[in-house]
Amino acid sequence: MTNSTLYRISLFIWLWACFTPNCLAIEKSDLEPVIESLTKFARSNEVISWLKANDSTFNLPDILQIDREWNSKPDIENQFFDPEVQNQIAVFMSENRLFVEIILIGRNGETLAAIPKTSDYWQGDEDKFIQVMAYHRNYIGPLKWDESTQTISAHVSIPVTHKDETIGVITGGIEATLQDLSRAQIN
Repeated sequence: MTNSTLYRISLFIWLWACFTPNCLAIEKSDLEPVIESLTKFARSNEVISWLKANDSTFNLPDILQIDREWNSKPDIENQFFDPEVQNQIAVFMSENRLFVEIILIGRNGETLAAIPKTSDYWQGDEDKFIQVMAYHRNYIGPLKWDESTQTISAHVSIPVTHKDETIGVITGGIEATLQDLSRAQIN
């Protein structure tokens, strides 16, 4: 085992000892620039156009079938992710280095684009989607281990709207810093 692996394991064990659901949190004031940049991206013509073009492409049974196959088929995302949208996400992430993950989610919870590939296709059962679609407002999740990025991170989710209707969600994963982790309290 490498030192990096041992470090991750020990950090994960330390975090596991933290039993309260929101014991790890990134200060909301620290996220203002993150929310601002993600909101600007969510309002871009490219994101709105892509969501509108793919609105209700799949029904829920189709989405759940794709979700079951998501991790068993190599490069399955290439069948669903538009290279141009993926490129736009890559450019956004290169200009906003705090993000370790960006997910564009359709109104049915399906992943329409993501860097890196998500651990599951259907996001419809996760708070980062449910809270935004239900309340039509931003959602900041707690810090937790993220399988897709292999980081301890929090998700910031922004509604994507068109003509006052929420047509999807864009989610950015922000990796926890040592300062964030030092704020954690074990109760």
